[in-house]
Formats: sequence, C-alpha cells, structure tokens
Amino acid sequence: MSLVIIYGTETGTAEDVAEGLWREARARNLAARLAPMDEYDIESLPSERAVLFVMATSGQGEFPPTARASWRWMLRKSHRSDLLKEMSVAVIGLGDSSYQKYNFAGKKLFRRLVQLGARDLLPVCLADDQHESGIDGALLPWKDQLWPRLHGVYEDLSRTVDENAQPLCKYTLRWEGGGENGAAVQGDQRPLKEGDLRVVRVVENRRVTADSHFQDTRLVTFNSSGVDGMDYAPGDVLMVQPCNPDETLAIALEALQYTVELLDRPFHAVPTDTSIRPLPADVVGGNFTVPRGAHPAVPGAAAAPSAEATATTGTWAGDAARVPASPVRSAAAAEKELLRADGYG
Repeated sequence: MSLVIIYGTETGTAEDVAEGLWREARARNLAARLAPMDEYDIESLPSERAVLFVMATSGQGEFPPTARASWRWMLRKSHRSDLLKEMSVAVIGLGDSSYQKYNFAGKKLFRRLVQLGARDLLPVCLADDQHESGIDGALLPWKDQLWPRLHGVYEDLSRTVDENAQPLCKYTLRWEGGGENGAAVQGDQRPLKEGDLRVVRVVENRRVTADSHFQDTRLVTFNSSGVDGMDYAPGDVLMVQPCNPDETLAIALEALQYTVELLDRPFHAVPTDTSIRPLPADVVGGNFTVPRGAHPAVPGAAAAPSAEATATTGTWAGDAARVPASPVRSAAAAEKELLRADGYG
C-alpha cells in the first residue's frame, strides 16, 4: 500500500512542502499519493498504512478553509479511540511564531490523530517562518529522521536517493494535433474567458521590513477605482496572476533553441502522474502558444510585443496587475462553528 501525503494550504507553501515529500518518496522507490485535504476521501483514512500530513495555520490558529470539513469529520465523538490503530502518521505544521497561536492547526491535528490511535512516527514538526533559515530550519532535520522511520513501514524504501537520477517532471508538453508520439490531444481545461480577470493599476510597491531583515515583505497598493467586480471585504484573499517578463522569456527560449514554428503550435501541459493537479485554467486556459513578441531573440520572431506579451503582472508602481474577478471570501464564521464541534478545540 502506498504512502499518502495530505496537505492543507492557504497560500501554497504547504502544497510545495508536500510535493517535495512526494518527489523524495518517489526518488526513494516508494509509491506515494499526493492530495489536498479537501480532495482526499477522509473516511478512508483508517484503511491507510502510513500518512504524512502537511498543515498550515491560517489567521489566529485556524485550519485552512480547504481542511476544515475533513477536520470536522475527525472531531466526531462517535469515533473509536482505536479508529486509526493500523496507521502510522507524521505531521508537519507550518506557522509563524510572531503569531500568538503559533502552529495551532498542526498541533491540534497531531494530537487528534494520536487520540484516534494512530502510531506517531515522529513528534510533530513545527516549522517556523521566523527561523533564520525559514521553515527549512525545522523541516530539514525532521526529514532526515523521517525516512529511516518509514523504512520500518515500507521495506522497499531506499535509504538513499540516487543523485544521478533524472528529476521527476510534473508535466509533459503535448502538441495540439500531433500529441506525444504522434497522438492527438484534446484540451481538458476550461479556456480563460473574458471577465475572469480584472486589470488594476499598481500604485505603490513598498518594502515594510528593514533592508537587513532576511524577509522581503511588501505593502502593495492597487487602484481598483472604476473596475467592475472588485468589491471586497475584510479577510478576503487577493490572488494575482503572475507572468514572466519578456526579457526572461527571450533568454530561456534562446537557450532552448526553439524555432518559431514550434512556438506557434498550440500545446497542453499534461500531468505526468495522477497525484499532480492540472495547471489552473486561469493560468494557461485550454491550450496556448508562446507569444512571439515575448521572444524577439528567436530568429524569425516578430519584434513588436503581442497583446499576450504586454499583459504582464506588475510589481512596481505604474505596472498592471491581473487579479481574479471574485476574491475568496473569509470563512471565519465557518471556522468558529468547526472549533465548537463536539466540544473539541
């Protein structure tokens, strides 16, 4: 039975950590599945052999919105104390010690799993964004202990990683009409529709941490005056679609020696494993080509920027930023209800 890696994320950091664990497990010859907590069938948890949880803490000690339904299931009083007795578990909590309720989500999750009979492989890892090395300060030494412990669960697990092995790619490019190995591929992602994004002006991008501080934290001010669909409330999360600068694309494409004919062919980015999520439709649409204007260094490419190339995300005053039309609403009310569930806090 394969290792399961489940994550609850707010900003994507937990997903990145979980994906890194998944890659390393695969590199160690261990079959592994990767899933966000809201997409994993939580009721099948008792049948798993070993599970790694990567859990971020959001707000004031809260679970990320995508993890709250599963957490509520875990809080049920009807669960037996030996529900997870056949399962080995390890938990990584991601937090920031500048907050009063530091890593509360990871701590509560670990405690509840043990209450339900799970065998802990290691004490909970409390990764701190305030550490001088960031979350790696706690995560790296914890992982060094994890793999030997997992070897007791999975005998086929390799104790070392082959440094010469080819890295696992998340996606493969399949060309429209020709596909991979000549097979045609049809897009399965929703094309980006007009109105999905809003273009707003970046008024200010100011660093708020000292120049000597290792973290570059910024206050970015947008001007959304006159932009329809940009209503918001306290607690909303604004998501920005990034785009590569033309200069960066030109350097990469020149190094890769891609021809204009190849760049003009529509293609799809297809996940190489069922654990890899498809690229978001609001990033790549259904299928796309690399805009010629973004790579004037490629022989035969047009020098004038195309419409796609000029729609880059702004990071400095005066640039444009593209943001989703509907910001994600705060789930504070739902979280309060969750924390009251069955009297477990």
